Amino acid sequence: MTQEFIVTGMKCDGCANAVKNKLNEIDGVQSVNIELTGGKVVIESVTALSREMVAEKVKQAGKYELGPPQPFLE
Repeated sequence: MTQEFIVTGMKCDGCANAVKNKLNEIDGVQSVNIELTGGKVVIESVTALSREMVAEKVKQAGKYELGPPQPFLE
């Protein structure tokens, strides 16, 4: 399953890596791709991830927040 999220507060590669590492801790996550410009985060996972779970991991990474919901990708 592919899901797209927007994460605010990422300014550099270090920020993106911190978020990516935390999201990779979620069971079932296969890959995390981050576009620093715009804060787009695309997560490939075995099953759909809850927005709350993703938001919690993003907060654990530092001073970052999950943006407004994005549509599911097929």
